[in-house]
Amino acid sequence: MENKYCSKADHFFLVIRASLKKNLLEIIRYPVNSIFIVLFPIFWTLPVYLLIYSFAPDGVSKGLQIYTGTDLFFPYYLIGMIVGLFINQVFWGMGFALKRLMDIGVLETIWSYPINHLHFIIGESIYNLIETLYSLIASILIMRFVFGFYLTVEFFKALYIFIPFTIVIYGFGIFFAALILQFKDPNTLVDISSFTVMTLTGSQNPVQVFPKFLIAISLSIPVTYFIDYLRVLSLNSKSLLPKNIEIIIMSISVIVVPLIGIKYFKYVDKKCRRLGTIGIH
Repeated sequence: MENKYCSKADHFFLVIRASLKKNLLEIIRYPVNSIFIVLFPIFWTLPVYLLIYSFAPDGVSKGLQIYTGTDLFFPYYLIGMIVGLFINQVFWGMGFALKRLMDIGVLETIWSYPINHLHFIIGESIYNLIETLYSLIASILIMRFVFGFYLTVEFFKALYIFIPFTIVIYGFGIFFAALILQFKDPNTLVDISSFTVMTLTGSQNPVQVFPKFLIAISLSIPVTYFIDYLRVLSLNSKSLLPKNIEIIIMSISVIVVPLIGIKYFKYVDKKCRRLGTIGIH
């Protein structure tokens, strides 16, 4: 039960602050992790860079142009990498945080506090969002000045797309956190779910290269349209669907996806507390 002397807004920010403080203490105690946060995206990107550089030293891909209408491989790939990192961090931040608390035996204790459990989950993910932004900025700077990767000016003008995109991803993340509470095994769920979403939404390759049945699945995932629209604005590539339709789909998903995630999380939370399975893993 929430503190009767604390408004809902105050309660939300108190929980967020406590969660951020807890995660900040972990960073202070394990500072080497901060270095790896920056290095991981470079490790993932470097093999792709070397492969493309071997066959297209100027970063121009004629095959990419046939499918998407743009031959600028490096910015095309970077946009997908940035969005993929957001997806991955939200999945891990919301889901694996719960499993970590299960493993060290404090999840039941935290769940017995008079706090809104949804606020706690969001607080955990906000820390991961800050961590992701730090990692992305550092990685983009390194890739620009060391490897020659670059993002177009139009990309930075289209950054507002990340506002509704983040809301949708949070909806997915909240839904995913509920799955962790219910099934207790984040490793397999995180790996399969994040890889599937990143692959099918075209973060690593054009959706147009998929077989028709995979294209149908891809077009059923709202994240696909955010990635595609961001590339259309940044690189003037061909959109998967008419722009107006993509905007409508994105607008609807901003409302529908978080609502589904929140409803499902509250249902699972209530069920687990009733059965007494919060700390079981």
